[in-house]
Amino acid sequence: MNIGHCHPKVVAAIQEQAAKLTHTCFMVNPYESAVRLAEKLCRIAPGDTPKKAVFLNCGAEAVEIALKTARYATK
Repeated sequence: MNIGHCHPKVVAAIQEQAAKLTHTCFMVNPYESAVRLAEKLCRIAPGDTPKKAVFLNCGAEAVEIALKTARYATK
């Protein structure tokens, strides 16, 4: 709200984005930009091992998946 309530530029940007795509859960319905970003992150990540990318909602989810991945990898 630093630029005021219903600033015309902000309203226009919201309307433009809503006409293209509104945010969905990309784990349920992945969208092109999220898929491209995940692919790019996997390409540029260091090391020669296979890579996977996942986008999460919060740090707690990230810690949970990290623990599950570590348990799976170490049996």
